[in-house]
Amino acid sequence: DGGRLLHAGPPAPPTAQPERPAVPARRPRQARTVVEIRGARANNLRDVSVDIPKGKLTAVVGVSGSGKSSLVRDVLEAEATRRLLESLSLYERQSVREGPEAEVGSLTGLGPTLAVGADGRAPGLRSTVGSSTELSPHLGVLLAYAGARRCPDCGAEQRRSGHRPGSPWSCAGCGRPGTPAEPADFSPLRYEAACLRCHGMGTVSLPLVERLIHRPERPLCDGAMYSPGFYPRSYLSKPANGGYWMLLALGERHGFDPERTPWREMSPAAQEAFLFGEEEVTLSPEARITPSATVLWRGVFRIMDGWDVGGLYTERVPCPSCGGGRLRPQFLDQRVAGLNRHDLHREPVDTVRAALAGLRLPEGTPGWAVRSRAVALRRLGFLSRVGIGHLHLDRMANTLSAGELQRVRLTALLGAELTGMTVLLDEPSRGLHPREADVLGEVLDELRDQGNTVVLVDHDARLIRRAEHRIVMGRGAGRDGGTVLASGSAAQVRED
Repeated sequence: DGGRLLHAGPPAPPTAQPERPAVPARRPRQARTVVEIRGARANNLRDVSVDIPKGKLTAVVGVSGSGKSSLVRDVLEAEATRRLLESLSLYERQSVREGPEAEVGSLTGLGPTLAVGADGRAPGLRSTVGSSTELSPHLGVLLAYAGARRCPDCGAEQRRSGHRPGSPWSCAGCGRPGTPAEPADFSPLRYEAACLRCHGMGTVSLPLVERLIHRPERPLCDGAMYSPGFYPRSYLSKPANGGYWMLLALGERHGFDPERTPWREMSPAAQEAFLFGEEEVTLSPEARITPSATVLWRGVFRIMDGWDVGGLYTERVPCPSCGGGRLRPQFLDQRVAGLNRHDLHREPVDTVRAALAGLRLPEGTPGWAVRSRAVALRRLGFLSRVGIGHLHLDRMANTLSAGELQRVRLTALLGAELTGMTVLLDEPSRGLHPREADVLGEVLDELRDQGNTVVLVDHDARLIRRAEHRIVMGRGAGRDGGTVLASGSAAQVRED
């Protein structure tokens, strides 16, 4: 088809292109007004289909075993967890236990979901009430930018040169410079701020010699030590172990035979060296466990320091350096409303709230410090309102009851001021006095008014009456349950 001349001369004028048809504008996607559950079959649920209105407080009620928790936890929570995990990369998902998928035909309109339940999932070992509610960082900001301190030499008030991070301090009386402080310096988890003796724990191990030497009339290698396990007796008494040769060298240096000399006949210096260490001991040629002739003998209690968690030979006592304050002295000296970091975290929540409410911030306090005070007061108020104002912020979260832990998590959620969430609550009134149920209901109303969908499983009549929408499961438990008897407002449920 080639080989022919089609045109020669000036360029031809462009031909008009046909007009492209106009694409109709995409209609804005309408927000869903309900969470649609279709064909839920988890546990004893019998192909349950129900709608949960968004932006309202919904109570799922029924007798125990009727399928309330199956609907909320094994359907709604399980599906929300699956969707969250699907958004992660394969590398991130390989270290997460995904669990079974929700047994449901379809579930739409769920949105971002947060489950606040008393399901026994333990918090971290270092998690406290202050860290769980994120109150500790705000108190650190207040201490750093609104705190006052006194000179350790003359006792006069120290003043800072400004309110910026790292502003230096100086004594108004003697002119001694002070250590600058930032909000992170009031966290015992920071190495630069933690007490050098207890490393931010607030307690140290106190060796108890009477627990180790329970038969002082006998030699060390012949039953003087209480040793239910391999260490210390077997490690120090059998020639096949390195500790035996170290103990012989220690005895030769201090003039005792660990196999024949009773503990009570050893010199005080020998007992001290055995328990708490010696700079060096000289091994006999038969040991052959080290190429050098001398080794460091750390002492029995220093060897076991760190692993005697159960307190077999030691007990935990307040740190003598920081007095349990967990911080270095220059940071414990800084106070706000007359309270330092230790006081703010060891006094009851109600006491701390009253102290901060009466605090007058100094002139020139940065705006973020003013906001931190307002946020701290708000969250402390939440803790008081839900009936746990008697707790202190350093209370370990894994020592709380199930109901207390759930209300701490609820306080953290309220303080975050999130909106557009679907919040699932499983018996938040557990462990709550009946007089405090109305206060908890007000907190749930406030959570709903922030623009969230609240789904509640509870047996408390006061909380159920506050719900704008109810889902009644039943009619009985187990095989007799798993169906929706009624769904709607209180009036509609009564009619059904």
